[in-house]
Amino acid sequence: MATNKTLRNINKALLIGDVMLCFTLRLVVDEWGMYKKNDVETFYISLLDEQNGLIRHPIDKQWEVISAEYVNKA
Repeated sequence: MATNKTLRNINKALLIGDVMLCFTLRLVVDEWGMYKKNDVETFYISLLDEQNGLIRHPIDKQWEVISAEYVNKA
């Protein structure tokens, strides 16, 4: 769960541009590419990157979010 400080930092960064978050995710479906159910992986994901960010690849029913941390402005 994000702290108030983390949320303030994200809001400030969005005024300037995109931000990078570090997600720890657990796969909840049987298989997704090379990942198997219950695999835990850390991903660095940009919020707004149109090629590889959450704007294009949302975290949905395939993954459970274990943690999310503000890293820095992308």
